[in-house]
Amino acid sequence: MTLHTFTVRPMQQADAEALCTLHRRAIRHNYGQLYSKNIVEDWANSRTPDGYWRNHLKGESFLVALLDDQPVGFIGWQDGELCGLYINPDHQRRNIGSALVAAADVMANANNQPIRTVVTGSAVTFYEKHGFHLTGETTFNVAGHTLPCISMARS
Repeated sequence: MTLHTFTVRPMQQADAEALCTLHRRAIRHNYGQLYSKNIVEDWANSRTPDGYWRNHLKGESFLVALLDDQPVGFIGWQDGELCGLYINPDHQRRNIGSALVAAADVMANANNQPIRTVVTGSAVTFYEKHGFHLTGETTFNVAGHTLPCISMARS
């Protein structure tokens, strides 16, 4: 059996296309059974490679998980908030998401910030396992759709 290890590093401009592809695949895989096809496709196509790089230049940090030098997941982070966590469906349940949350936690501690996020119901258990607690209900607006979400935080 061959074990593959992954590394986590900050996003580089050359990663933008891969992040966009990961975002689309993860949205379709994780939410295809939860929301209508219209919502899923609008959400999956709501980001562009240029948009990821522009957001990076405006202050959103992206950490990328690499396996064999290929991006397999990423997390977005800005001002103490996790803005998104997306893992290639072929590599889910391999602790990549956990490693990305831990890396974002290091950033939060370095900046003396609490860490918070807004998640859909399907992600609540994952974040609870990482020490987050529910702080309220809210909505998330994406591509013209308003989705119910849960606010979570960890101090």
